[in-house]
Amino acid sequence: MINIDRVKKLIDQIPEIKALFRPQNFQMFAPCDRATGQRKKSSFEFQTIYKQPEFLKWKDQLCFELNKIEGDNYIDEIMKLLTNFSGLGDEGRFEKLESKLNVLRDHLEEYSDNCSETQIEDDSRIPEKEICDKVLRSMSKLQRNHNYNIESSEDTMNDYIRDLLDESYIVKDQTRQGESEAGEGAGEVDIQICADGLPVVMIEGVKIASLEKDALDTHINKVLTKYDPNGCPYAFLLIYTTVKNFDSGYQKILDYFQGYGYPYNRVTDLEDVPTGYAELKHAQIILNRNNQKTRVHIWTAHIV
Repeated sequence: MINIDRVKKLIDQIPEIKALFRPQNFQMFAPCDRATGQRKKSSFEFQTIYKQPEFLKWKDQLCFELNKIEGDNYIDEIMKLLTNFSGLGDEGRFEKLESKLNVLRDHLEEYSDNCSETQIEDDSRIPEKEICDKVLRSMSKLQRNHNYNIESSEDTMNDYIRDLLDESYIVKDQTRQGESEAGEGAGEVDIQICADGLPVVMIEGVKIASLEKDALDTHINKVLTKYDPNGCPYAFLLIYTTVKNFDSGYQKILDYFQGYGYPYNRVTDLEDVPTGYAELKHAQIILNRNNQKTRVHIWTAHIV
């Protein structure tokens, strides 16, 4: 799946990459002079970039991401430009590439949707895009509701999300099932969404003030193994973070779950999914649980 944010960052680096152009002299030989029998040579100066290490790395990173999109003529044109820098004509080629990449940047989300549809199989009872949209709206409403702030408890925020989802689905909360965290008796899952009397979505919410690894471990463990004996198609971890620097805090969460030791094999890497919001983030990963895909969604909301 194409990493939209990574491609955007690479495109945004164009001014820095363009500054890497350097003059280079090329010698040109003319036909032999009939009078002297000698070939005259002259040199021409061109602005080139094709040998610059920073450019080569940038180009390869773009190629790596764009190669994930197949059968698209516009992407093919960009790839052709990227792979044909040789010195002569570098400036003109880069201008064409810059124009096409800037247009692509405005339409990257369209490629994300297409890639998601091909890689993720929906559960027919609750389509994945539908439940993700509902969770996005619920988390957004939580942030906008002045009754919920840095002083709010994890349970009260979970209750608010549960009530919003209950408007669209059959929702059970604190359902006693599975194994408790201590391994004794039945455990409780924060929110469970059912269809036709069967569980489909497992949801756990956790409030943290920093990268609290133990709390994150406990709740991801609950939603994936402890409290889900059936192996539901969807697992959601809702993170309510009160960290001051949200950008840095979210990146730490993203890095942590990127390197996390999940209990099942990965089908995909953890991907940051654009939400359109600066204070509300979404990441997803697909795991293989006994030949059944489990789609794990990690939502992080900045609570102030």
